[in-house]
Amino acid sequence: MVTLEGVRIFSSQRLAVLVVLAFAALPACPVNPSIDPANKSCTPGDPNDLCPTGFDCVNLACVPACTASQQKCDPMGYLSTDVLSAPACHCESDCACGQICVADPYWTGLGVPTVCEDTCDGGTTYNCNDPATMCNGTSCVVNTCPAALSLYQYCKGAVINDSTCLPLGNDGGGVCVQGNPMNANGVCTPGATRGNVGLCPPAYDCEPAASSGVCYQVCVPGGGLGQCAGDAGCLPGADGVPVCTP
Repeated sequence: MVTLEGVRIFSSQRLAVLVVLAFAALPACPVNPSIDPANKSCTPGDPNDLCPTGFDCVNLACVPACTASQQKCDPMGYLSTDVLSAPACHCESDCACGQICVADPYWTGLGVPTVCEDTCDGGTTYNCNDPATMCNGTSCVVNTCPAALSLYQYCKGAVINDSTCLPLGNDGGGVCVQGNPMNANGVCTPGATRGNVGLCPPAYDCEPAASSGVCYQVCVPGGGLGQCAGDAGCLPGADGVPVCTP
């Protein structure tokens, strides 16, 4: 009886070990999106790959949706004046008052779904302070131009041929920068906003000088002789834009 009982005990222990090992070998239970949405991926526009209620799809991941209080701008927030360094956002509270959290084709192409930009709702491009932007009816977005076709050429800012297509960072694109066709004295203000008399005329770039700035003609590197007057050479300016320098 003792031997039989011992065998019975041994068999029970072995069965228990096998059960434990069997459970350990099973794959972990999948995360329930409604319980842990932070681990839930998503695909914008795909009705079969949505986020749970109360979450938004941002960069292919579910993040908490904006609350009512987060739908208001931040009166103490930093007001970015350069659209090419616009801060990323998710809720309106991420943006300073005067700006809104919107999608910009330039930024979405770089993998940033929404950024803080100046509002121009109901206005025109003239309402956009940054000369490198245009009004799309809602906000002042980056005014891109096809570098392969129009780099260093005239482009449309507020109206046709009032701007110059200049290199846009290191992404190989171009940005259409507003000029001031009425500026005929060659004096400019570096960093001037749209509507400022200190903007250079189209096809000119503002180079820093002792007191203000000087407008130099934009040229095409390697474009050959004749594009710059006199003995001027086509060399990169202070901001990297090639200009005719004496």
